[in-house]
Amino acid sequence: TVANKRIQRCNRFLEGIQKMADGPIKLRMIAEARFLRATQYLYLTSYFKDVPLVQQVLTGEEANNVKKESRANILAWCTKEFKEAASDLPRFKDIPATETGRACKQAALAFLGRTYMLMKDWPHGAETYKEIIDFGDNDIHTNYRELFQPKLGVGNKENIFYISYLAN
Repeated sequence: TVANKRIQRCNRFLEGIQKMADGPIKLRMIAEARFLRATQYLYLTSYFKDVPLVQQVLTGEEANNVKKESRANILAWCTKEFKEAASDLPRFKDIPATETGRACKQAALAFLGRTYMLMKDWPHGAETYKEIIDFGDNDIHTNYRELFQPKLGVGNKENIFYISYLAN
């Protein structure tokens, strides 16, 4: 699946980046990869419930023998990943226009809130979303239709994290 390919890429990246010298760039890129990997697991477990939880690069033989993990354990793992990623990601307001599309603290928190909602943990979900609101970096866009129009729907305070369409 597309999600599994994305997870594999994140795992490969997370293993390869260990060769890089420590510093703030490395810390941010690790947080971004962990965030992206956790989003894929959240989607997978939302649709398929129990799925394999793979956190390292596997050989073909290893990939053929992975066991499914319970949905509860995957969701607990996602909460940990989103929390830790959020702590190392910049706030939405601190990402320059040249880096639009990169993950931010609020994106990790938004997915954390979604994870809590899937777990039916309403108090933690509400607390997490309130944290995003309290930052004050994001807001409802004044014209809802514009969110879906080319050029107008990007670079606004409502879209905390999205995949932008690029022609060709």
